[in-house]
Amino acid sequence: MLDRLRLMIPFSPVHVTGAAAYLTAKNAMAHDHKGMLLDVLHLGIPLGARAVALADHEDRFFKDWQIDEIYHPFESLESSFTPLAFKVFHDCNHYPYVEIKASPAKLLQGHNIFGTTDIELGSTEMLVTLAVAYPKLYFMLEIESTQVWELDVTYSARMKNDYEAQQVMDMLKKVSNGQTKARGDEYQTTCYWGAKNSRLKRLKAYLKSIEYEKQMLEYKKKSEAGDATASRVYNVMSDPRLIEWSKGLIRFESTICKRWLERRDIPFLLTDLIHYQQDLKQQGRCLLAELWKETTSDIFAAFEGQTMKITDDDSVLEQLKAVHFTMTPKGNISYTKAHKLMLFFISLREQGYHAIKKLHNGNQTFYRHIKQLQEAGFSKAFLQNLHGESQSNVVPLLRFVDVDFSSQLPNWYQEPVSQFLKVA
Repeated sequence: MLDRLRLMIPFSPVHVTGAAAYLTAKNAMAHDHKGMLLDVLHLGIPLGARAVALADHEDRFFKDWQIDEIYHPFESLESSFTPLAFKVFHDCNHYPYVEIKASPAKLLQGHNIFGTTDIELGSTEMLVTLAVAYPKLYFMLEIESTQVWELDVTYSARMKNDYEAQQVMDMLKKVSNGQTKARGDEYQTTCYWGAKNSRLKRLKAYLKSIEYEKQMLEYKKKSEAGDATASRVYNVMSDPRLIEWSKGLIRFESTICKRWLERRDIPFLLTDLIHYQQDLKQQGRCLLAELWKETTSDIFAAFEGQTMKITDDDSVLEQLKAVHFTMTPKGNISYTKAHKLMLFFISLREQGYHAIKKLHNGNQTFYRHIKQLQEAGFSKAFLQNLHGESQSNVVPLLRFVDVDFSSQLPNWYQEPVSQFLKVA
């Protein structure tokens, strides 16, 4: 699902001081932006100032205001459901532009439990919302040069219930792989991986029903206070079918940045990305699913292997002996390697993955033993979470975290239609 879009829309050079010599904003942005300024005083948008002073005049009965560093604060533009965030950047190190960001699913249908993967549909709803709110400003923009700076793509794994989902979340918080590590700033129902301000990608997982219930209660309070927009959103979100569908869902969200797309030769210009998605669709492929799979692959690699529900040490040893054995010169079977791995397994369970890793000082012996345990069917995620888990309560993670792309939508789902087409 396309859960969020962050778009950058440059102003046409004819409206930018110092850029009139350039035919397009794309050409202007490729050059030095110094001296390219935009007059925001006549755009009809609310402005703020970072410095305001009262200037004295010789006439003590007359005073004037001195205002410096004018800026446009983020605005929330109304739609049929949730708002669109909007801001003009006019005096900075970048060529003057407008930024808009929103959840296309929420704009189109009032919720984001599930929704469209159509970038054209979602972005058009955002652009038209801006055009309706500020028509004069909109026609000063070079829409064809709109860039996709970020897009959030989400897919979900379904558990039996929220209790089971929470158990899985508790394990996810401890899982890392390679350069993608759990950040450590998790909440009870949310887990983050990777750098917080990464300009490539950001990953997180969370319990959808908890988030959904919290948002629904917030809209209910606003609705009861007389907010008509909140009332429309609450009427949608309180649908029993949506509430039921959210239960037991673990949502995996990947924020994909412009730089990540650029490094893979995937278009970041909005019109080009739309055409790219449509071309893939004609081939029977889903662009968002492919982007999501690639950006989350390192996390899901940590779940690989036959994660088992371990009941006692004997079953662990038998699993190790089935894989790690050697034949002696006399033709006998030796399980020395399996027994050594068993001792290593017990140390992981008693002291914890990271403590043993530190004890080994990150040498190759530690990683070799981990690899050998994985060869016997114990996933990296299981080994990282082994410490402190009771033997009768181990969650077989890979079996649970199964993102079924064919079951992301209920059978009663209908592709949303733009609010502007409804009134056309």
